[in-house]
Amino acid sequence: MWIEKTNIEINNDLNQKENYWKYIALFILIFCIELFGIKIFGVNHRFTMGELTGPYTWQEVTNLIPKILITSLLLTVCAFLLINYLDKYEKKKLDHIFLCNKCNKRALDPTQYTCECGGTFKNIKLMKWIGE
Repeated sequence: MWIEKTNIEINNDLNQKENYWKYIALFILIFCIELFGIKIFGVNHRFTMGELTGPYTWQEVTNLIPKILITSLLLTVCAFLLINYLDKYEKKKLDHIFLCNKCNKRALDPTQYTCECGGTFKNIKLMKWIGE
């Protein structure tokens, strides 16, 4: 059942801060995947007498750390931008959904804010779902 949020809950939603720890963890995860992926699956493409020289050594992998850091940072920034864009898109969609506070009827951008049952349409951001 949908009920109206209290003023405290609405203020908490507005003052909710972004948790950046998940992006730091994502950066570390991407870095580790790249680092160990190069060590395990990477093949050195220098030719010695027409043959591949085999997998990278740890010395060669440590020389690649600046490149790995840059690509990890770029992938993390791309993930950050994509996640924030999708989050804003979802929040923008919620601006056009209204619920009646009595019968829970849904309306998309109602022209009149009174429902047929006598209730009023409220934006879904001002409502919360509680189990029946």
